[in-house]
Amino acid sequence: MTFPATYNISYYYGDTFEFRVYPKNANGNPFNLENFDTAKFIIAPERGAALADQITCYSVIDKDRGYIDCAIRPTDAASLNSSTQYVYDVEITQTKSPYDLVYTLLTGNITITRDVTIPESGAPEPIPNNPTNLVIGTITDTTIEVSWTAPTDGGQVTAYKLAIIPYTTDSATLESAIENSTTTISSTNTSYTFFGLTENTEYSLLILGANDTGDASYSTVLTNSSAATTADNPSTVEPDFFVTNNGSSAYLIDGVSNDTITVMRGETYTINVDATGHPFWIQTSPAPYDANAVYSEGIANNGTENGNITWTVAQSAPNTLFYACQFHSSMGGIISVIDGGS
Repeated sequence: MTFPATYNISYYYGDTFEFRVYPKNANGNPFNLENFDTAKFIIAPERGAALADQITCYSVIDKDRGYIDCAIRPTDAASLNSSTQYVYDVEITQTKSPYDLVYTLLTGNITITRDVTIPESGAPEPIPNNPTNLVIGTITDTTIEVSWTAPTDGGQVTAYKLAIIPYTTDSATLESAIENSTTTISSTNTSYTFFGLTENTEYSLLILGANDTGDASYSTVLTNSSAATTADNPSTVEPDFFVTNNGSSAYLIDGVSNDTITVMRGETYTINVDATGHPFWIQTSPAPYDANAVYSEGIANNGTENGNITWTVAQSAPNTLFYACQFHSSMGGIISVIDGGS
């Protein structure tokens, strides 16, 4: 795990401020919230403050266990002082014995603004220009990180509007997407991570400057001129063969009892095994299982009973191999190895 992340909040006193926390593990994949019972969003004047000085805001784990919804409500503002710099933590708890597990997912500072500052001239702030220099950062199968450079002229930017859509170069589609976006972050940030994306998909990313006077020009919105494509998730690769079992009498290869498996030299295959109690082994001799005959070249996870076997078939692989159950001699069959074009 890589917790906690840091995100500083600029809160306007009395408003409702909502955000979501999508926790990730050290590999950048979604962190499993399935076994966690509760979430807490706590604001305090300092970390380690007395319980009486802590403010408990709204937080709940999504029913699908994908993220945590958090909010500062107008009622919470009654306990906040605009002259105080606050800190906050978002935590999740798993009830266990002999003690509970508590993880802090997100932490940061909260700055409160109570009054609107009017320019001395009394004239409204000009509409800002758009940011420049969009940089694509780390990309995973479900996230894309971006950063940009704040505009140096035009009206003062107080917020950025963001959007992400399937990749397009159509100007009307891009303008409509950013005009109707509801995702806004403070101008103190010049980076953002888009979450919840689909693997191996091309996206357009849009960043727009805004302030109290209005939005920057939609026609000059900052966007990528080439697609940002999410990565593949190896765990979602579609298997080439599905292996189940008919009791202890036979393996079912794509539903066919002890069927022959045919593979081609130089190709990579995924064999999905769902046969608890029946470890599936690839070997050089027919069933029954023989530990001295196990064939391992190019094979990962040989002998699994629940999971994927990945096999890159070597050019030197023999014409005939076999599969066998570790415990039942009736469960086994032939693997035919052929050359490309055969």
